[in-house]
Amino acid sequence: WQRAYPLQDLPDAGMAIASAQTRAMMSVQAAAALPNWENIGPAPMRSSAMGKQKIDVAGRTLAIVIDPRDSKVVYIGAAQGGVWKSTNGGDSWAPLTDNMPSLSIGALALDPQNPDTIYAGTGEPTLGGDNYYGAGILKSTNGGQSWSVVGADTFAGMGVSKIVVDPTDANLVYAASARTGVDGASFPARGIFRSTNGGQNWEALLTCAEPSCLGANDFALAATNPTTLYAGFYGFGIFASTDGGANWQPLGNGLPDPNQYQVQRVMLDVSAGNPNVVYASIHIGIPGQYDGAVLFKTTNGGQNWNQVTIGAENFNFCGQQCWYSHEVAAHPTNPDAVLLGGQAVYVDGGET
Repeated sequence: WQRAYPLQDLPDAGMAIASAQTRAMMSVQAAAALPNWENIGPAPMRSSAMGKQKIDVAGRTLAIVIDPRDSKVVYIGAAQGGVWKSTNGGDSWAPLTDNMPSLSIGALALDPQNPDTIYAGTGEPTLGGDNYYGAGILKSTNGGQSWSVVGADTFAGMGVSKIVVDPTDANLVYAASARTGVDGASFPARGIFRSTNGGQNWEALLTCAEPSCLGANDFALAATNPTTLYAGFYGFGIFASTDGGANWQPLGNGLPDPNQYQVQRVMLDVSAGNPNVVYASIHIGIPGQYDGAVLFKTTNGGQNWNQVTIGAENFNFCGQQCWYSHEVAAHPTNPDAVLLGGQAVYVDGGET
């Protein structure tokens, strides 16, 4: 109580600083007591989380980015393990952010013009019981050798679900944020934010603050027309802007109506080969009847949508994990090709 006084709750920034100081003290004490350590991993874990039969699994990895100059340079963001880097295509890994205020990583992005500039959004933006809030966005300008915290006031207490750097302007950065399973002391506005100075300052573009709004779980822009933006919101569906975020409109015309369905996780991607082609994989629920994800596609920039997959009863690629294990990615050159990520594993090239 003395630490919080005169407030009712511990401030997020204070908690982050205290956590970093505690880890620093523990590392010094551990080094003094046990100077020699040897890795005994990595090794798989046996888990029944995906079914009755235990299988080998790894920890949760929410983000993967590859250096466009060298495909062997890979960065991953772990749910509770920070940012890691491999320079040999994944054969070995080194941690990069062990001393930063948060090890919970929800998103990663590289600057397309200078991939040594990395953004890591902290906080795991889903409602699992061990999905922790973050402390802002971590930024490195030297390939992960050193980091600074930006956007702490804007993003502390929630999770960052997506970061996108404008391919034509490195100073223009977008971030999507949402609530986490373990929230901070406050409930700041969640949604789509923009920075015009490389992450130093942020402005809200499309947000919600009421507790019932979980926030934005995905964001995409058209690489060849980066003023056209798309945002997916838990419970509200898809919104689009054609003027760089100044004005937004909800999209429908073939998409599930949030007033009739439980529209939950919304995942988006824009085809780099055709900016009018957008894919949206939406987790839909009808209590007692239906629970699964359905893929939709537009070929006219969101004016009309067509259902692509046949429904969860026949194609349940994310099982009972659509609220979490659920991704979509458009092919970089072929607008008719799309990848879906979920819980199920297919060994026949996706034929069944």
